[in-house]
Amino acid sequence: MRKIKCEHCGLWTHGDRQTCNYCGEVTDERYKQEVSKRNKINPFEFRFVKIYAIDPWWLKSGKSFLYIAQLIFFAVVSVIVYLSSIFVH
Repeated sequence: MRKIKCEHCGLWTHGDRQTCNYCGEVTDERYKQEVSKRNKINPFEFRFVKIYAIDPWWLKSGKSFLYIAQLIFFAVVSVIVYLSSIFVH
């Protein structure tokens, strides 16, 4: 039996239940919110710099430079992973 400490009353309660045995509040509310937030994130999505049409010219050029640097970085990492997978076998 798993026991957890209630965030609201501070007493130890059953970890398998959704609510505390003593105060009736929801247990592990922050944990459940964090898990639902993490489930919404796609781990395979690359986060490139976004270039907006309303950005000034100097900001667009700086973001373009960063975007190209990101592409080069991902290309280099991909080549390293590819080569390491070839030479391991």
